[in-house]
Amino acid sequence: MANDGCTANLLLVLLTLVFPPALIAWTGASAAKAVGKVESLLLAAIPVALICPVALICTGVAGIIAHVRQKRPGGCSLDAAFVSSDRTLLATRLPSAMPAIRYCCLSLLAAYALLAAAGCANKTASDSTGFTAQELEQEVFRADSINRDVPYVPTSMNVVDNMLELAGVTNDDVVYDLGSGDGRIVIRAAEKYGARGVGIEIDKELVEEARQNADSAGVADRVTFRQGDLFDADIGEATVVTLYLLPTINLRLRPKLFEELAPGTRVVSHDFDMDEWEHEERIEVGSSAIYFWTIPEEVPTGLQQ
Repeated sequence: MANDGCTANLLLVLLTLVFPPALIAWTGASAAKAVGKVESLLLAAIPVALICPVALICTGVAGIIAHVRQKRPGGCSLDAAFVSSDRTLLATRLPSAMPAIRYCCLSLLAAYALLAAAGCANKTASDSTGFTAQELEQEVFRADSINRDVPYVPTSMNVVDNMLELAGVTNDDVVYDLGSGDGRIVIRAAEKYGARGVGIEIDKELVEEARQNADSAGVADRVTFRQGDLFDADIGEATVVTLYLLPTINLRLRPKLFEELAPGTRVVSHDFDMDEWEHEERIEVGSSAIYFWTIPEEVPTGLQQ
């Protein structure tokens, strides 16, 4: 039984030492970039916490070395805390340190588990949007600085393709993207379907970036990007409107869509619906949802405002 306990303790220490590089290899750089202040705190605490079991192990090893030296001819007599044999020393000295070692190791493994969860969440955010969680947080602060209603989060190209397919875009359409960011949706509509596109974006830097992207894609003659507030934009010529905003912004925008868009105009939204305005279709693309509506001939009762 004592040997089983010793083996378990050694395995626990080994797992604690092996887990960090395995975690980094699994989650990649996202583990180091991670989600918010909790992960930063854990990353700062781990080196400090690691000192505890290492120090205890080193203390045990130092005790053994001191014991061996004291057994040499001419050495001083053993300290009273040590017994006369190495086996007895290991049986009495190191086990007394094991509860503390186990506690430190289990604490570290719990911290590593939280890091793994944070790294995976961060990696998921990065895979679906092209941003890490840390970059998303920075974008929120940037949105506040330029008075944007919605922080810029790019839609993944897989979701873009599915939005355009769900809307049934053709070369006869005029696609308006409200909150167009780097212009990828209207650029894709022009590239893939030959549609014309207009992007409305309040951020001057993103408008310039979108124009450069359109030029690089060879569709600058088919797409236009306008700097301005999407609530003030004239969207009457749109036959397709694409959105990736927020639930509250969708609801504020809904009356404008009913008022300015012609019946039959298609509306697609990434991730967020329109509350009481029931969607006609909803599809899932990975962790994202896409909603589809058609502007009706008459605004449904209760949705006039």
